[in-house]
Amino acid sequence: MNKFIQRNINQLKRLKTKNTEGATKATVKRIDEIIKLYTERKISNKTTAENMIKGLTSDNKRERDKAFQKYKDNIKELKERQPLNQRMAETRKRKRKNTYLVNFLLYTLRKPKNERIKPAFTVNGRAFYVESFDVRSATIEAIQFPKEVIGKRILRYLTDEDDFNGLQNPEFVDLIKMLEEDEEFKDLVQFLRDFHYDNLFDAIKIAKVELVDDTGEKFNIMTENLTRTVNVSIYHRYIHTPITTNAETVKEAINKGHYIENECWINLLTDFYADTIMNERTRNRLTRDKVIEIIGRTDFSQKGASIQEMEAVFKTYGIQVRIYNFFAQLIYKYDPPKRNHHIKTLYAMVKNNHIYALNYDLKSIQQKQDCLMPSVRASTDYYLNEKEEPPKYKMIKCLNDILNLEINEEEKEIYLVPELNNLHELFFEIIKSGYEPRITFQAGIITDIRLKLDKVKYVIKTQNLIKSSPDGCIAVRDEQTYNRMNEAIFKFNKSLFNPLHKSFYNDIDIAILDETRTIAPLGIFYDKKSIPKNIIELDRCKAFTKAIIDIAKIFVFNQFDIWKVYNDTFDINKLNDLTIYYVHVEPHDLTFCDRTRIIFNKNITLSPARY
Repeated sequence: MNKFIQRNINQLKRLKTKNTEGATKATVKRIDEIIKLYTERKISNKTTAENMIKGLTSDNKRERDKAFQKYKDNIKELKERQPLNQRMAETRKRKRKNTYLVNFLLYTLRKPKNERIKPAFTVNGRAFYVESFDVRSATIEAIQFPKEVIGKRILRYLTDEDDFNGLQNPEFVDLIKMLEEDEEFKDLVQFLRDFHYDNLFDAIKIAKVELVDDTGEKFNIMTENLTRTVNVSIYHRYIHTPITTNAETVKEAINKGHYIENECWINLLTDFYADTIMNERTRNRLTRDKVIEIIGRTDFSQKGASIQEMEAVFKTYGIQVRIYNFFAQLIYKYDPPKRNHHIKTLYAMVKNNHIYALNYDLKSIQQKQDCLMPSVRASTDYYLNEKEEPPKYKMIKCLNDILNLEINEEEKEIYLVPELNNLHELFFEIIKSGYEPRITFQAGIITDIRLKLDKVKYVIKTQNLIKSSPDGCIAVRDEQTYNRMNEAIFKFNKSLFNPLHKSFYNDIDIAILDETRTIAPLGIFYDKKSIPKNIIELDRCKAFTKAIIDIAKIFVFNQFDIWKVYNDTFDINKLNDLTIYYVHVEPHDLTFCDRTRIIFNKNITLSPARY
């Protein structure tokens, strides 16, 4: 309570002492109630409290009766009223903008080229078609999203006459203005207005609205309650998942009998200390009940506990702790003042409201003491496949088939393909088994799933030979056929991206190559007889398929290649056959298409008048 409020309370108490001489006990009790309400900030104004006290203690009977009636009418409401700070907080909350995720569908009057597509709905004889079957979304900020528009189709023009006169529906205009707070939606509308005004969508339907940000509080991993125990293990560099060899399913193979639902902290401590400080023979034994007692949570089995709360357990038992995020970045550590070296360090990783035990290659992760997030950037490098031979794939029908595979002790990586090429089904099957794999998602499909069970890495790949394209889906029923196809595409890629074809470019090389990049000939066509028949144009986008077929050799730059300025002392005919020429030509020449070009040919003849 601040000094100003305390001073006002003292003044009200002095006023009570001054005005209640000879007053009845009932009147004194009412005045005490008024001072209490002001102290609790349910009466926010000091003057209001003073006037009520003065009225109840007035010598004028009429004023006293009027004040008593006012007290009688308002006392119940004042007692039920929230304190001033809470009322102000609610007022700010009502004025504060909330964040909404809005899902919507767009409709158009354009008739699709596919005649089999039927109209989504018809209004006044006008047929509306779905602009896209994909539900679009927008993230906006608003004090309150209008509930009356949810699930309602809102037309841009209500009638044909409005369409002819350009009179847009005000409800449509207001909704579009609200959605334009989302940058992607704003760019879409602007694009349609700039280039396809006649194709601008003609109706919109708000399918769903979700309140994303209610409290405005930032996520804090230290105070987040960790409870989730759906996943037993996860694909991670520092996690080893032991399996039961005689199990019939993957779920049974990775299952740990001591795991308790919603209590991942107890499961973690049991993984590390079942034979030490949690052993029955230990004097000061760490148990589930002790953990609940130390952190003081009665709802532990429902809500779990946070890292911040568990710190009291670490301090009580002198446990050295290192906790990382999924990127192996240190987010929490605790070192006891006097460490007991018989209690091993607790290594753990937090992901998706769950904490996992780290139990593999811990010497490597011990070096990661910083808590900075890794930076993500696009590289200009293209990584070549250094393998000389393609891996041999084994074919499986379902997830549980991996338990029946014959694996040599030397094999640390097993390559698999599903017979039905159904990686999406396999992914959900793995999740239901209690394991979170690593996946590669390309061109709208899962192309790679990775598991690590009992120190063996299982790589399940799609049968599609070209992983970065949604087309070309392939599904063969035996692994011999697939291995032959994979070997053919492997050799093709190795030939296409041959390490021997790599060039060494310095800054001058890059500048010249960038300036002389090939442009398709779109200028004036001269007589075909003037164009040499043995010239092949190299396009940087490889657009000329016929030219690529005719190319038998390519040029490769090395560290010793240099550029020299041409002058009369050079005899072109005596230069090396593999010399590259950087030339300046006259415009409007179909052979070169630009003023500056690079050409290379062992039998080239240059005319100083033109070049």
